[in-house]
Amino acid sequence: MKFQKIINGFFAIILTGGVLLLSDFGNRKDTSGRDKPDRTSVRRDSKLHKGNDRKKAYKFCMVHFVDSPNSEDSEAGIRDGLKRNGITGGAGYTMSVFNAQGDVSTMNSIADRVAADPWDIVFISSTPTTQILAKKIKALPLVFTNVGDPVKAGLGTSFTVHQPNVTGISTLSDFEGVIRLVIETIPGAKSVGTVFTPGEVNSVAYVAELEKAALKNGLTLVTVPANTATEVADAALSLAGKGIDAFTQISDNLTASCSSTILKTAWDNRIPYFAFIGKQVEQGAVAAVSRDYYDAGSEAAEMAVQILNGVSPADIPFQYVKKSNVFVNEDALKYFQLTLPDRYRDKVQTFKQHE
Repeated sequence: MKFQKIINGFFAIILTGGVLLLSDFGNRKDTSGRDKPDRTSVRRDSKLHKGNDRKKAYKFCMVHFVDSPNSEDSEAGIRDGLKRNGITGGAGYTMSVFNAQGDVSTMNSIADRVAADPWDIVFISSTPTTQILAKKIKALPLVFTNVGDPVKAGLGTSFTVHQPNVTGISTLSDFEGVIRLVIETIPGAKSVGTVFTPGEVNSVAYVAELEKAALKNGLTLVTVPANTATEVADAALSLAGKGIDAFTQISDNLTASCSSTILKTAWDNRIPYFAFIGKQVEQGAVAAVSRDYYDAGSEAAEMAVQILNGVSPADIPFQYVKKSNVFVNEDALKYFQLTLPDRYRDKVQTFKQHE
């Protein structure tokens, strides 16, 4: 009996020692003598893992000012650009999409909401959206697209010196290219016209650049302002009555969303419409010299990948869309009794929807 008590006491001592050993395990160091790694820093410091190798999906958001073909194309380009770099939706990333539907107060509320979350990248389309988010958000990486002149928009003093958490793609249109196309397609043309939006800094900048290109090539630019969709219709009719030889319609948030209205006015009054957006050729524009918004989104995705790989946005210069595309509507050429100069024939691309 006494022997049994000794045995029981011996096992009790072993059990107590085991419990103490386990309770102290979490405070021990590894055999190398170094502290165990801080697991919270692994995601932040690691290089980009392609495909589904990553244990945690990137958290992105996309912020639009208004629904328009431009914003749709830029988002499609971003998603495809990410995919080409092995980052696919679902296991690779999640994307929350916000849209202010053209309302500035709504955009301010969206900016506050975006600022409160730890996004890996904030993608932005349009100038007003970028201006508002860049003002409110300083700690998250912002990558913009669909911004005509980022310097005039106040995002930096140059393409290389800019707000340190912001970079992106400038979609400044090929104004010289469109003006030359008008002159060569409409011999003897004297004036062109466009509707613009005074409240959009990018629209005002576009008008200035278009006028510069027009004057350089001996044309007069006629402009009519509009601030609402209803005013766009009236402005287009006003331009049609001013004797212009062609619409050379700039692309801002308002006029891009109302392009079908301006195109209808052009066709009703038999005034050729030349565009800066390839998709408007499908809608009835005679031709477009386009720095494609889809391409801009794709190139913005490349910038985002650099940031995910550890490059600071401050070290990534703003960039223009890399190339211009020429699109032509053969039916519109016939309707307006125009002939495309031969030198453009080998540059013309058939318009199609981006997959």
